[in-house]
Amino acid sequence: MTHRELSASDFEKATPAENFGPAPMMDWIPIKLLVIDETYQRSITAKGKHNIVKIIENFCWSKFSAVLVAPIEGGLYSVIDGQHRATAVLACGIEKVPCQIIQADRREQADAFAAVNNVRTNMQPITLYNARVTSGDPKALRVADVCARAGVEIPRSVQSSLLLKPNQFQSPSTTERLIEQYGEEVIITTLKALVEVAPENVSLLSVTNFKALSAVLWANKAWRDAGGALFDVLDDVDFDGIADKARELRKMTPGTSIASNATVLLEKKMKQLFEQLEAA
Repeated sequence: MTHRELSASDFEKATPAENFGPAPMMDWIPIKLLVIDETYQRSITAKGKHNIVKIIENFCWSKFSAVLVAPIEGGLYSVIDGQHRATAVLACGIEKVPCQIIQADRREQADAFAAVNNVRTNMQPITLYNARVTSGDPKALRVADVCARAGVEIPRSVQSSLLLKPNQFQSPSTTERLIEQYGEEVIITTLKALVEVAPENVSLLSVTNFKALSAVLWANKAWRDAGGALFDVLDDVDFDGIADKARELRKMTPGTSIASNATVLLEKKMKQLFEQLEAA
């Protein structure tokens, strides 16, 4: 068997962080002392429960990594990473788990949670977004502020369409990108319009509609500032029909996107409706 030493020679140009924070400790902690902070932690999903069952059925300490925790008041420990693993151990009847203990307040815990889970493909963007909000991340707080001003809510976790409220939007990452691209006022007007035009239509606040309308309003300031006339025009727009046509165009014209096609179609329709409104 051949072994090699660790080498950092490929990373000599990288600049280490200025502050590494307090060094962590390792200890075996009773599971009864572990708690979940729901301000940034996700609940256990159906997929998560399936994974826990797999851990239980194949449990072995050689496959178990330490749970990342931070001490909090009352002699308890907040689980930052390892909720599923700790739950599986509890189900196995084991009373203690090995833990890596870091010194961190709630904001730092949420930041650590987001950093640890950001590289995991199974982590929902909404979960990471809410953790970033709790940690005080400026971009996430900007998204939260824009959504609040628009009367839109990003839920704590992913919801099925049956449970989703008309003013709830499940794509904070899209919102963040569009704020950077078009600015806060365009996005606030867009979100308000999509919510208020058809208050009971949950499907209206979709990523495709959001991208298309924000692009159109950014390019047409007069429409954006039209007040009630904008809502009158949008009330006559068949957003579902535009989305269907955009999907058809994508099949016919490779290289285009549904959102870009929807933008062209929406702008054309809104131009027609505004002209009709002005002529009336």
